[in-house]
Amino acid sequence: MGLAAQAKTYKLPFGHRGQNQPCECIESGRFFLIPKNHGFAVEENSLSKNWKVTFRNVNDASVEGIRHRELPFFFVQFHPKVSPHPIDMMGLFLKNFIIYYRERKIINVFKESLY
Repeated sequence: MGLAAQAKTYKLPFGHRGQNQPCECIESGRFFLIPKNHGFAVEENSLSKNWKVTFRNVNDASVEGIRHRELPFFFVQFHPKVSPHPIDMMGLFLKNFIIYYRERKIINVFKESLY
C-alpha cells in the first residue's frame, strides 16, 4: 500500500518477526501486542499529505500502518487476526471491513474503542 501511495520503502536491518511485538496506535495513544513477519517499512517523510501514519513500532519507531485521509484505504504491517496473542486488533477488520461493506461507509476505528 505504501508503494501504491507513491511512498518510498526501505529494508529493515533485522526485520520484524515474531509474536507479541509492541505497537502504538497514533490517534488513540493505545498500545497493542501484535504478531509481525515483514522486512520492509514505509519511509514516513515520503508519504503525501493525503496519507497519515496510524501505527508505529514501539521498538524502532518505524511505520506499521497508514491510512488515506479521505478515501477508505488503510494498511497495517501486522496480522490483526492471528493467534496466539491478544486479539486486540480484530476491530480493524470488524469495524472497518464488515461495517463498511454493510453500510457502505467507513468509520474512524483509530479514534474509537476497537471493540
